[in-house]
Amino acid sequence: MNNLIGGIKTRVLTVLFSLGIFSGFITVNTQASNGRVFKLKAQVVSKNIMVRMEDIVENNNVLTPTEKLYTLMDTPTNKDRYIKTIDIAYMMQAYSSLMDAKLRGPEKIVVKKMTDTRYLDKAKSLVLNHLNKNSPWSSWEIDLLFTSSDELLVSRIGSFDTMTVRALEGKNMLGNVSFRLIFKDEYERPVGKVVINPVILKKIEVAVAESTVKKGDILRAEQIKTVPLWVGNEKKDYIRGVKDCIGREIAKTITAGELIRGSFLLNPVCAKRGELIWVDSINGGLTVRAAVLAMEKGRKNDYIKVRNQSSQKMFTVKLVGIKKAEQNI
Repeated sequence: MNNLIGGIKTRVLTVLFSLGIFSGFITVNTQASNGRVFKLKAQVVSKNIMVRMEDIVENNNVLTPTEKLYTLMDTPTNKDRYIKTIDIAYMMQAYSSLMDAKLRGPEKIVVKKMTDTRYLDKAKSLVLNHLNKNSPWSSWEIDLLFTSSDELLVSRIGSFDTMTVRALEGKNMLGNVSFRLIFKDEYERPVGKVVINPVILKKIEVAVAESTVKKGDILRAEQIKTVPLWVGNEKKDYIRGVKDCIGREIAKTITAGELIRGSFLLNPVCAKRGELIWVDSINGGLTVRAAVLAMEKGRKNDYIKVRNQSSQKMFTVKLVGIKKAEQNI
């Protein structure tokens, strides 16, 4: 690997410019003008004999499944190794698909020496077991991801026999959730305790386009399907069911497989300016229906002005369907 880095250093300016991290000096916190931005972890723990891209990139959802497995260097076995960000850039040059990348992170990262991961895996399993037995997680299909900091803290504990898991007070039940872990040996003596903040993900069903849907189309059932998606506590306007999409107008063209978001959907146009619509005027238990002239365009649940053709009186009604409105008197 050192020979690889040495050979690539002869192309230093090409590397720096192509990765967008040269502007007269090496920028520690780079910004992308185009392409992807890789956020580097400050501390890396690899479970394999080689450090992979997925090990060093915090936001590894921007990597393709193949890119996640790209190897960069040997995992150190004797002591931790400090690597400069620029050296990470050199290593990435071995893979053409990473040439559009921008790096953001500390000037140096530390790659922790390889350790026995049996107890780390055991700790994850015990935390997940705790979640599956306690509300609200027990009623969900969940997954658990330890952050790099969590892995470091637990790895430093070393061997243990049993572990107690306690959720700390907080608003989050998904995404980053805090837990206190208390480790004990076979004689029930404490051997260490840590506070971790793993990511809890919940599987939900979300609506996606079955086929390409053009802007302005009114969605039909056969154009929509649901697929599973793992989510944390991020605020996304996912649509959870097909029925919530049917009859809604799409505000932008979307392709097959694309998520249908709430911001993409519009209520259907129920009245156009100059069009006759029916209004139910409700007074207690009495309802009177009359035909009126719409004075403006409106969608379902909009309030629009209308005019009574006989009295020429103007008033406001709420659109409740195609050419249908209501007015409470």
